[in-house]
Amino acid sequence: MKKLFSFLCGILYFIFNSCATDKALIEVIPVEDQNATVYYCNDETSFTLNGLLLYGENSFGISSGGQSADQNISGSTASFFTFPLGRYDKSFALLPSISFEGKYLIKTADQFKWIQIRFNRDVDINIVDLISKDETNLTVTIPGLEYSAEKYQIPWSRKADVFFAMKNDSIYKFFPDLTAELLLTTKYLYDFSVSPSENYTLVFADDSLFLYDLKNNTKESIFEVGRVLGLNPKYVRAINWLEDDSKFTFAIGWTVYIYNLSEGIISEYDLGDKVFDVMWINDTSFLCVTGDYPPDLAHIKFVPYYKILKVSLLDGSSEVIHKKLNHEPFKIKPRLSPSKKLFVFSERPTNGPYKVKLMSLDGKNEKVIAEGFLPFWGPK
Repeated sequence: MKKLFSFLCGILYFIFNSCATDKALIEVIPVEDQNATVYYCNDETSFTLNGLLLYGENSFGISSGGQSADQNISGSTASFFTFPLGRYDKSFALLPSISFEGKYLIKTADQFKWIQIRFNRDVDINIVDLISKDETNLTVTIPGLEYSAEKYQIPWSRKADVFFAMKNDSIYKFFPDLTAELLLTTKYLYDFSVSPSENYTLVFADDSLFLYDLKNNTKESIFEVGRVLGLNPKYVRAINWLEDDSKFTFAIGWTVYIYNLSEGIISEYDLGDKVFDVMWINDTSFLCVTGDYPPDLAHIKFVPYYKILKVSLLDGSSEVIHKKLNHEPFKIKPRLSPSKKLFVFSERPTNGPYKVKLMSLDGKNEKVIAEGFLPFWGPK
């Protein structure tokens, strides 16, 4: 039976990759991207259970589309831990995130104590000034995640070095010195997303999605998410705002929903696989990561996979521009370049560490620019 299963997996791998061809290297970087900065986390080094570092010194890097070699951010470190109590310890679920100006870093708190494990969604974090190396500490609440391998990054403002986080049933805007501005409070808060202008906040709470207009102090129910078999909450992913606040995406299962704020209309796009991430290209198209991953309690061997799709809102068509079998779908995170002609993402080869890759939107060209994962574009 095992031999038969291995044979079938081999056939599946062949089918999945039979149409794949070696991609040409990117030879010309658009002018807008040549001096743009790419931040990323270096790949995991050695790690063990119960408090040893997953990341060592110089854990964060900086690169650009035009340069041939990456460099480390001097003295930056990140520590977070495996989960000795399984999915009940949420500190493992938080990945580091860097502010858009590249000055501050958020990571899981270094000091791990068994007695501090919480059986809820609270996580202790460090906010690190990457210039002075000063640290401040805070406890925040992270969203509920479907998989134990799924990860979360605390979002930073695009306007200043401030970040947004939940504490219990409230959403705050935090400054690096931990002074805070309360944005809103609501019961049964699961997740949220603040718009680029910071005038709106999309809130997933009490099994529904609500749109808060922070400028006019109004609240509107836009979508009832519901529960699985009336018991467990469904999971909402891929909340992503268009730069001008006119639209946002959210995904439930295989479907991407797009809400148009001016028209108050929701459009649906069924992509055939579970949706894990969405990134706008422009107001008529977006990149999307789809795939599948075995449930935490699955006893049957399961081969995970992911695809990066380009989806058009004009005709509803989708095009697979990249795919990989036997790969988790959580750390891909495609992010569009300033020119909007390229994007960066992270991928792990069959044998070896994660690579930060640069690829054109047609999927025909690619370039490895660093060894690491979770890249994003910073200011020039």
